[in-house]
This record gives sequence, structure tokens and C-alpha cells, in this order.
Amino acid sequence: SGKLKNPVPDFSPRNNIWKYTTSMNGVKHPAPFPERLAQDHILTWTDENDLVFDPFLGSGTTAKMALLNGRFFIGSEISSNYVETARKRIEGLL
Repeated sequence: SGKLKNPVPDFSPRNNIWKYTTSMNGVKHPAPFPERLAQDHILTWTDENDLVFDPFLGSGTTAKMALLNGRFFIGSEISSNYVETARKRIEGLL
């Protein structure tokens, strides 16, 4: 038949919901970012050796996943506690 059962018009909402299981990843932070979500975005939007900027570094999830995937990172964070958490989280990856 070749026709879609429910074709999507050119200008309609798309179903692009990504589902992830969240966990604390051993991190003390009230809202940990899923590592897989950070990784998927890093791999989608950057190439190896690119620079990833995270303006809200938090516990360092984006930094960790950037390093694990061959990217560099710059992060900023207002909380010195979270900076220390992020530092500990990535120290073996540098």
C-alpha cells in the first residue's frame, strides 16, 4: 500500500521524547542530571575534541560525559560544594 497509517503533517508536533531512568550516580545533589542524557546530547551536537560548556556545572555530569567521550569542557558553578563534588567526580578522567 505504501501509505502511512497516520501520516504526520509538515507543521505538527513531533514525538521526540527521550526517556531515561534517573539515579543519584553516587552524587550528593538535589537534582542529578542523567549521565545518559548528557552523553546523548554531547554525541549528537559535538565532535571529538570539541569544547562543551555547562553554565550550571552542578555535580559535574556534563563534564564527566564530555571527558569520557573525547571532548573538552568548561563549566561554571556558584556553589563551592558542587564544584568540589564535580572535581572529585572527574579527577580520574583528566
